[in-house]
Amino acid sequence: MKKILAISEPKTFYHGTASVFIEALLQEIKITGVQNLGFRSQGPGFYTTVQLKAAEHFAFVTAENHSGKPVYCIVEVQNFAQMTGYNRIDHTLVTPEGIIKCSSSVKPSIYVKKVAKEVDYIRAKIPGLEKWEEVVFMERALKNLKITKIVDIPDKL
Repeated sequence: MKKILAISEPKTFYHGTASVFIEALLQEIKITGVQNLGFRSQGPGFYTTVQLKAAEHFAFVTAENHSGKPVYCIVEVQNFAQMTGYNRIDHTLVTPEGIIKCSSSVKPSIYVKKVAKEVDYIRAKIPGLEKWEEVVFMERALKNLKITKIVDIPDKL
């Protein structure tokens, strides 16, 4: 089967945050606490995006709600093509073997809770910011993530 996801092969993933969280993030990538900002639409996970502008946006939001300066991290994902993911955009399960169409009749929140235990990541549109997508890595995939670079964001973009 041909993979249909735009991110089916490893690419650059970004994580927007505030500088006060960098030291802890470099020690260990953990489930992020974005629920404090009213986000976390896919449940517990480490939130990334493939769109730099989205990471910059969340870096500013995080810095505004906490102390520190806005920064984004470049996140390397090892063995991404070997991971299993759920794509909420087109209701597909992405496996190393191919794509499986899932039922879209199941209530999304129930589906996410069910599949989150069985997948390495969930890909979805960011609620309220639908021009951007999030790729949320579940706890079982965190060992495959590595911060490779931290970038300070200028005050004005």
